[in-house]
Amino acid sequence: MRQKQCFSLTVDPRDEKSFELARNLLDVLLDNSDSGYINVNMDEPFELGMGKSKEYADRHGKLSLYFDYMKKLHSYCLSRNRKMMMWGDEVLRAPEYVSRFPKDVILLDWIYEGDAHFEEHARLMQSTGLQFCLCPGTSSWGSLTGRSANMACNIRDAASCAIRYGGLGIITTDWGDQGHWQYISASYPAFAHTGLYAWSGPGDEDSLISWYCNCFLYESPDESAYQAAWDLGNYYRLENAPLYNTTLAFAVMSSKYTFDSVEEFDQKMDRLLKLSANIARSNKIPPRPQVISIDYDVLFSYLEKVDGEIEHAQILCPEGDLIRQEMKNGLRMVRHGIRLYHALKELRNDSAVLGEEMKVLYDDLDDILKEHYRLWSARNRSGGFGRSTNHMNHLLEFYRRASQL
Repeated sequence: MRQKQCFSLTVDPRDEKSFELARNLLDVLLDNSDSGYINVNMDEPFELGMGKSKEYADRHGKLSLYFDYMKKLHSYCLSRNRKMMMWGDEVLRAPEYVSRFPKDVILLDWIYEGDAHFEEHARLMQSTGLQFCLCPGTSSWGSLTGRSANMACNIRDAASCAIRYGGLGIITTDWGDQGHWQYISASYPAFAHTGLYAWSGPGDEDSLISWYCNCFLYESPDESAYQAAWDLGNYYRLENAPLYNTTLAFAVMSSKYTFDSVEEFDQKMDRLLKLSANIARSNKIPPRPQVISIDYDVLFSYLEKVDGEIEHAQILCPEGDLIRQEMKNGLRMVRHGIRLYHALKELRNDSAVLGEEMKVLYDDLDDILKEHYRLWSARNRSGGFGRSTNHMNHLLEFYRRASQL
């Protein structure tokens, strides 16, 4: 039985060293930026009012801890001539504290699912009287190659609600969960959607996005590159999996929940489905049956089609070769994740066949990792690669044991 590791994600707001840490981090950012704004985050303080600050929170309330700390950060941002931005999660939960808020703070609100909508949050933000921005996402994290349709719907909804409820604008977020396995080029279509909808509103023709990307991002004379990128990011729709904030291909490979046996794999899938159901409930998304029903022939045929699109797309921009290679290795990761899911679900009852498939998966992932390192090194500092790929290496060990290599 492995020991579960627990990490605290929330500082003690009453410890002066916590503020000193925040101030030092802010100084690094502010000394290297000429922006007049700084986002201090402050979202998801899961352990607030626990541990060292519990006694104070029991007497005065958790929110007093939160808002007192926020005011210290605000004063420091002002001393550095910056306007403070922060996530509005806690503010929306406690509108009675809005009167204590500095009026120059800009609230940020995130929603990342196309099936969810910003309207209720935008209305609440407007009612505070504070300035706010709505924050959709690129949908590339937790996906390997993006979730194109979800991304477009999410960004369009944010722009529409920001216009209707008086937001300052939208800020499209981008990051990488569980190691940042997606390449930056997977987010290029989202950046173009953000530019169009933020500048001209969500009513503009989506064909302008394709035109812009082909002309100015990919430099694609035959206008084929954007379609390849869009299709590459839509594989998730054929997974037929009721998952949110991730895709099945990514989830089975990622370290969200590790596994060392078929039984632990089943437990991982069950937890992922329950987590997605919770995400749907919290975002008021109609429930979907908690069943994954892949038609493997259809999905692999689709991936084969996309592979051909990538191969033949004209991408003549200076980084065109790199973008094509990133797309191809991203697609190979998708195939690998689906093939792993198929093996552990459909081949489990034949140990010999499963063992042979584990050998094939071992060789495939070993090649993927070598290419991933080369592509990673083209854009990123090498020091982050080992941490990024820890769970891929864990999978290699799993394959080795399962196939007795």
